[in-house]
Amino acid sequence: MLRQKKPRAVLRHHRVPRPEYVLERIGRKAEQRFRKICRRFLPKEGTPPWLVNIALSTHQEDMDGADFFAETEEGFRIPIDVKSSKSAVYDFKKKLLQRREDRSHVILLAVDRNTPEFEIWCRMVGDVSVKRLELLAERAARD
Repeated sequence: MLRQKKPRAVLRHHRVPRPEYVLERIGRKAEQRFRKICRRFLPKEGTPPWLVNIALSTHQEDMDGADFFAETEEGFRIPIDVKSSKSAVYDFKKKLLQRREDRSHVILLAVDRNTPEFEIWCRMVGDVSVKRLELLAERAARD
């Protein structure tokens, strides 16, 4: 007689398909958290002097794929797309590759609830710094 194994409790995995309204709610929470982080860290002394503002996108800009814009003293508006986790960023990049869509001008930022706020802020400032230097180099090459 074979003994059957007792079924183990199944944990909810982040790859489980979720209804669209749940994904929208999770995304909105990540955007709200990022907005709170910006309000907290932007006016502080540790912010680079060239970073003027983090602006919320308009509805049309949001539909085009940018949730926020980092505004620099040189007049650049660098788009930031907030995702709710690192796996969401990975899945989104995979989708872009499948569609052969180029969104290299947009910064994809994972804002999950387990990452400390300062780490998210530093990652964003670092990514915006790199993009700003690329734009400055492009501008210098044209001139």
